[in-house]
Amino acid sequence: MSKSKHHGCRSVRGSAALAAIFFNKGRNSLLEFFKQSNLDINESLLEHLLKKDCKRISRAKQITNQRETKIRRKAMDRQHSITAQNDIND
Repeated sequence: MSKSKHHGCRSVRGSAALAAIFFNKGRNSLLEFFKQSNLDINESLLEHLLKKDCKRISRAKQITNQRETKIRRKAMDRQHSITAQNDIND
């Protein structure tokens, strides 16, 4: 939807609902919405949605692993710094 164009309440509410469904449960959760809206779902669409969800989950896991590695590295650096400071003071 365009930000500079006025849209009715129904289209805004519908878009918000779709965004919430997509955010909370991923793309494949849109399939139920499509069924309720009497929209045809073909195999190509299903494969596309599942592939996008897998890619999103894989990327989220990668980011989480990177973040955890960075946190562990900072903790180790902090510990080495404390140890070095104690060695200097002794």
